[in-house]
Amino acid sequence: MNSTIYLYLVIFTACIFVASCTTSSTDASVSSTQPGEWHGLFIDDLAEKLPTPDSVTELPGGGKIYRWTRTETVEIASYSNYKRSVQATCIFQVTTAADTTVKSVVNRGHEQVCQYFIDRL
Repeated sequence: MNSTIYLYLVIFTACIFVASCTTSSTDASVSSTQPGEWHGLFIDDLAEKLPTPDSVTELPGGGKIYRWTRTETVEIASYSNYKRSVQATCIFQVTTAADTTVKSVVNRGHEQVCQYFIDRL
């Protein structure tokens, strides 16, 4: 009887451990800012605070999409003798009008990695 109870406890503990690891998301944050927050700003106001964009795409009508991508190793689970890390990514994207005013900003990806961009602005 004791071995059966012990076996159930081991299985139960293992299930909880696996569930806690698999439910951790690498895409914890998906956010977009309200247009009013960036009203009156130009891309130069943001670009001077951020590194060189990874890509710039021309839009029909003269606007552009500036995209920064950042990847970091993020710890998602930690126990006494166990640590689990994943590669997490954030994409920071700014769309501008033809006159270089900011139309929209999207900060999408893992919350901890996206904080890098927020901290610089």
